Amino acid sequence: MRLVGLLVSLLLAACASAGTVGNQMAEARDQPVEIASDAWQLKGDFRRGVGFGRRPAVLLLNKANGNRQAYAGLASELARRGMSSLRLDLRAHGESVNKGKFVPSAEGSVALLDGSEADVAAALAWLRAREDVDRERIAVVGASYSAEVATDAARRQGRFAQAYAMLSPGSLSEESARGIDGSGARWLVVRAARERSPSVKAAADRVAIFSRTAELRVLDSDKHATDMLESVPELSPWLAYWLQQSLAR
Repeated sequence: MRLVGLLVSLLLAACASAGTVGNQMAEARDQPVEIASDAWQLKGDFRRGVGFGRRPAVLLLNKANGNRQAYAGLASELARRGMSSLRLDLRAHGESVNKGKFVPSAEGSVALLDGSEADVAAALAWLRAREDVDRERIAVVGASYSAEVATDAARRQGRFAQAYAMLSPGSLSEESARGIDGSGARWLVVRAARERSPSVKAAADRVAIFSRTAELRVLDSDKHATDMLESVPELSPWLAYWLQQSLAR
């Protein structure tokens, strides 16, 4: 009987170990995604959070002249905490350049970004349509210009996500700042203490003036937007924790 008990224990331990390895493998696997928005073909990566059933999800948006790869580390942190994520190259960025590529200071390049709020709306609709995503627990992380793009998309839809984290939001308008408290969402603004862009400092000041509920975090850094994720190692795990708390039931 002792031998049988020992064999059963070893079998259970092996099964548990196999399950853990399986979860780790599932966490590490990205699913390539292509989402149509207007005439753009947006490229992205979906990573499912560990656990069973519908998972909360976070939409991760690139900075100007950036791409979705900047969020790879944060996506891993989110998955370990049971949150799925969609890292997306907005139009004219990364691999989403079928109609042209955004190049700072190039003539006519800024016009390529017109209508980017439709990209956010399409991405959120894609997430909400998935059977493994809890459509009532979705957050958005915007960086630089995409922070305003995300809030503009929400205003036009009349439907906000549950939480918004904005990394160096330089173009955040007064209208967006005034609308934070009435959105019903949880908001976070993160900027570097030695941020070089006056518009980022002005945007953070607008949030502080017009919102009583938004959180502001100033980091000991001189980097901008998603560059802070690399220069401040503790930012990704802290941000993942903030998102987890914001999407908790």
